[in-house]
Amino acid sequence: MKRYTNIKSAVILLLSVSCATSVTAGEVVLPNTFTSGTAAVAAEVNDNFTAIKSAVDDNDSRLNALETGYISVSSHAFRNEDDVADCRWNTIVTGLYGYYESGGVAICDAVAGIQLPHKAVLTSLTCYLYDNDLSAGTAVFGRLQRTNLSDALQTVITTPETLNSTDVQALTATTITTAGADVVDNQNYTYRLAVFFDDTDTSDTNLRLYGCTVGYQ
Repeated sequence: MKRYTNIKSAVILLLSVSCATSVTAGEVVLPNTFTSGTAAVAAEVNDNFTAIKSAVDDNDSRLNALETGYISVSSHAFRNEDDVADCRWNTIVTGLYGYYESGGVAICDAVAGIQLPHKAVLTSLTCYLYDNDLSAGTAVFGRLQRTNLSDALQTVITTPETLNSTDVQALTATTITTAGADVVDNQNYTYRLAVFFDDTDTSDTNLRLYGCTVGYQ
């Protein structure tokens, strides 16, 4: 009798879990139905538990696939890449944004390393940029890049270029420009952010980088 009571309790718990699961996740189909007053067979109870576990695991996988993470890099983490004296990268005291001091060259790159989760699927790149330089041809845009010892530097995602504005622009791109580069491969590649500044010779703080964010699943 004690064994029957334990199985009966397990069946009640099983049905309760299945009802709760069906409300918050996908439908659960139980292979066995039990009738009040009849003995439950342990194997059939286990089959029902297995069905619920499979359904819960499936829903968990689908929910995980929908979850998106973000990694952000502030302007303070960037440095000048170009070995040119006139590319003078600077950040304001608060670290709010970085910029190139006016100099004698027109093109400079600010770069920062970024650590992404291994095997994550890249979904977006957003860079927060400012372009209030009225000169023709000035622009700033961001790139997520990867490299290894055997391949040349590859660009994974590139944001649109800035337009002249007195507001900070959040420029987002979702298109993967290198085939197969959407999945992070830390075993074979390292990753970095590179922000391109055009016409820095007179722009100074009129061209700014506030930071970039990489989205992934």
